[in-house]
Amino acid sequence: MKKYRIDLPAKAVENLELEKNTSLVLMVDNKTLTIRPSRTVEMLPQIMMRWYLIPAVLAAVIFFCLSWSNHHWVISLTGNWSIGFASLYLGTFSGVVAFATAFIRQKRHRSGPAMELHWRNLPTLLIAFGTILAISIMIGFWLAEKMFAGASFDIYTSTLFVFLFVPKFQE
Repeated sequence: MKKYRIDLPAKAVENLELEKNTSLVLMVDNKTLTIRPSRTVEMLPQIMMRWYLIPAVLAAVIFFCLSWSNHHWVISLTGNWSIGFASLYLGTFSGVVAFATAFIRQKRHRSGPAMELHWRNLPTLLIAFGTILAISIMIGFWLAEKMFAGASFDIYTSTLFVFLFVPKFQE
């Protein structure tokens, strides 16, 4: 094993907040060298549960309130007023809002993948994302309809399913 010395630019050391005796890991992948601190677990973005729970809880509460006020006590898996219907509309809406929020946050903080994009791309991305999300939910519930034909649930179980089926996103 040969030893080599690599000089790092001062700006890179500042950005990574490296101390003088910090150990680094060198990885070789596809003829590319990657140098990173060995404490990368601390540097990974932390998953914030609020990005998962807030849209799902709001969608479940809205679904429960609408079902309760319209006296829907038994709700089918698919159909006009169903778990699939609520997941499609509430899930697509909350997903598009979460995506737009993440995009705007990344653009303002100049970090993340949105940093490279222009503001004029946002409407196109929202339409594309919303379409893909809606089609994915429709396909999922189409499969559920084929597997569980005629399935119906009480209002509480249906609300739990809406909570679970509403897509959850993080930036």
